[in-house]
Amino acid sequence: MSIRKALIPMIFILSGLCITPTVLANGGTWGDDQASAPSFHSPISLKQAERLLGQKDVYFFDVNPEDIWQQGHIPGAVNINKPDWQSLLPKNKTATLIFYCMNKLCVASDEAAKATEAMGYTHVFYHA
Repeated sequence: MSIRKALIPMIFILSGLCITPTVLANGGTWGDDQASAPSFHSPISLKQAERLLGQKDVYFFDVNPEDIWQQGHIPGAVNINKPDWQSLLPKNKTATLIFYCMNKLCVASDEAAKATEAMGYTHVFYHA
């Protein structure tokens, strides 16, 4: 068995342990309607994010490096791996912002969510 194959299950277990306290502190996961959205950044599942795709005032932000973004990204998503990324955010601070990364080991989506929350945005989510 290769080291990579042996480590993959452990990585998924550890990443689950890191996310679980955040989800539990938030009373579970975010509901179907935006009115129940918390006022702090929160993890969002792929299924929940897919339901929001194309809705008014919902923005997807890809935090991956440009070369990975060019290989594939969510339609309509904006790549924010740029020095002036804050200028790419909507003016509406109550818009729903969803940041995503290429895998669960990437913390850039969480960091971007924290930064936008500090800027006054109230419906901020991340998915790794």
